Amino acid sequence: RAEESAVSVAQAQADEDYRAWEAAYQQAQNDQSQANWEKQFAYEQEQDSQARELENYQNRLKKAQLQAEYGDLSGLQALGVDTSEYERRLAANGTAVQSAVQSGEPTLTWPQTQAQIEAGNLSPGVLSAYRYYMGEDYRPAENEEADNKGTAGLHADQRGLLDPGQDASNRDRFLYSFTQSANAGTDLQTLYDMLDTAADLHWITEDEARRLKVQAEANYAVWFANK
Repeated sequence: RAEESAVSVAQAQADEDYRAWEAAYQQAQNDQSQANWEKQFAYEQEQDSQARELENYQNRLKKAQLQAEYGDLSGLQALGVDTSEYERRLAANGTAVQSAVQSGEPTLTWPQTQAQIEAGNLSPGVLSAYRYYMGEDYRPAENEEADNKGTAGLHADQRGLLDPGQDASNRDRFLYSFTQSANAGTDLQTLYDMLDTAADLHWITEDEARRLKVQAEANYAVWFANK
């Protein structure tokens, strides 16, 4: 009996030790799973944060690049971007524009001039181009004059297609560049992005952006038909 009792005690102790080991093992497994989850969560949080920072940087860079196209390099400089190439390009563009103005050559080709007149755009730049190619002023019929009343205000906002000059406001330089891009058949999504960015920068109002999008659609349809 003494031997049986000793065996029973030993077996009970062994069972207790196994249960303690099993509990400790299970706790270690749980702790490891928790640590792995926390590590993965922290990694995903870091990835999300980096993605947001990258998106924010790209949005700021996009706006800064648009500003730089109109001579304002402050946005790029604030981001630490080298602006020397923009400065050279702006200087070259200013020289080219001045040469074109001095020569009297229009910024529109004859097909583009025709397309703009058919679209109802009788802005000073369009009329100047017509005069250059035809040797006389454009004289619309009475019904054309009536049709053009609905869009004249929009083109007046754009101040025609004459280069506004280096001392002009960001708004005037943007509208000039946007008009040039629209007349050249730039795809609509690019034009929409230009307008949205200009509105974000407060160069134009939201209402102006909406109106110009509508006009861009009409101009693009005419340009594509005459391509």
